[in-house]
Amino acid sequence: MAFNLIAEAKIQAEWQELHSELASARRLVELFPVPAETGQSDAIGISVPLRAASEDVWAELVVILGVLNRRGMRVYDLQAGREVLSFEELRRSLWG
Repeated sequence: MAFNLIAEAKIQAEWQELHSELASARRLVELFPVPAETGQSDAIGISVPLRAASEDVWAELVVILGVLNRRGMRVYDLQAGREVLSFEELRRSLWG
């Protein structure tokens, strides 16, 4: 099982820059690009393996989400079907 999020860009994502910025922060959280189709936004899929749920995963996720937020990307919880408005709300969704 995994907890899945998606981060949508308001503008076309700079994949090379994002990769460079996120590569060192990512060890446990899985990221994958979701290139836009015509008229839609680029996005990044985020998968958090629940078997690895720990403070290390949370710390990594906070760094990743911080980078995406600074780039103006909106993050959505795919299970809940809504935008993530706070890290604490997300943490409660992940670990209760």
